Amino acid sequence: ERRRKEKDRKKERCLGRLLVVLRLSSLYTGRESEAHGVYVH
Repeated sequence: ERRRKEKDRKKERCLGRLLVVLRLSSLYTGRESEAHGVYVH
């Protein structure tokens, strides 16, 4: 059972990292599109 818990913990950590990356990338792309919009206008 202890092994299973460790696996779940690792999964949670990976998911958390993915969420952080997705959030950062979305923020970055949002800023980029805003900048492009400014340039276009």
